[in-house]
Amino acid sequence: ADQKVSLRPHVQIQRQYFRGRRWYVLRDPFTNQFFRLHPEAYDFVGRLSRHRTVQQVWDECLALHPDTAPGQQEVIELLAQLFYGNLIHSDKPADSARLFERYRKRRSRELQSRLVNIMFAHFPLYDPDHFLQRAMPVIGKAINPVGFVAWLVVVGAAVKVAVDHFDELVEQSQAVLAPGNLFLLYAGLVLVKVLHEFGHAFVCRKFGGEVHAMGVMLLIFTPLPYMDASSAWSFRSRWRRIVVGAAGMMTELLVAAGATFVWAYTGPGVLHSLAYNMIFVASVSTVLFNANPLLRYDGYYILSDLLDIPNLHAKAAQHLRHLVEHYAFGCRQSTSPAQT
Repeated sequence: ADQKVSLRPHVQIQRQYFRGRRWYVLRDPFTNQFFRLHPEAYDFVGRLSRHRTVQQVWDECLALHPDTAPGQQEVIELLAQLFYGNLIHSDKPADSARLFERYRKRRSRELQSRLVNIMFAHFPLYDPDHFLQRAMPVIGKAINPVGFVAWLVVVGAAVKVAVDHFDELVEQSQAVLAPGNLFLLYAGLVLVKVLHEFGHAFVCRKFGGEVHAMGVMLLIFTPLPYMDASSAWSFRSRWRRIVVGAAGMMTELLVAAGATFVWAYTGPGVLHSLAYNMIFVASVSTVLFNANPLLRYDGYYILSDLLDIPNLHAKAAQHLRHLVEHYAFGCRQSTSPAQT
């Protein structure tokens, strides 16, 4: 109660609305972590200052908003989360040993998470933000409504070509998993996924987000490229977040369209086979994985923004647990996290 704490100067704050309710997103640009606060919690955090104690700030919030001000237990939990997120600093001298201990624990949790999710592990290798900024004057000209219309025309023309050659497409699909085609299939997969990730990254950078992590992820022990465009979570407009989420799939479909033209107008050979594998990968992976909202890929995040429900996966799990506890086990005290 007698400590004086405040948000660190580097913390970035963005206002967002979900289902008509205002929220505040706190972002640490050094770790690219996000913390979402409801207005009552942010009202308390925003009043914290190096010139006032926590007790004084809490008393002020309680006097101004007696019905909605956070309780003492909520304040303690909130300050603990902000402290472990390295978002607040105190008037007392920093304890270097505890700072390093906090860093060690965070790294240990990250390592444990990687080991637990070994089939979906991520290994960052490169910061692409500088390259994205240099390429934006050229690529950015295509990220607009005119570019979207051009995308529709190209993809529509490719669909027409695919329909005209439908029998040939089906016949060649029988050899996709043949041993002699596996290398070209993997090469096509890597090319498509690299362009997919750059699609996310360029659109995110176009809207003002930063992309500082690019590397390799193991998707069921298969090395594939990835980029971290999670800075889009701080965008105020949910439609911009949706566009960033859909950009990868749109890029894949554009690549598939280009590969369709190459496949249709080339004879048997390496280029012809590679183009077909890119068509197969882009179409199948987009429909079965990226667009599937039951997997936590692009489709899930797009659905979360369309429904205006952040943390949809966690809330869905809590609601399912409530249903089981309430109806299967007769726990009448169980409450649902759903607000509607």
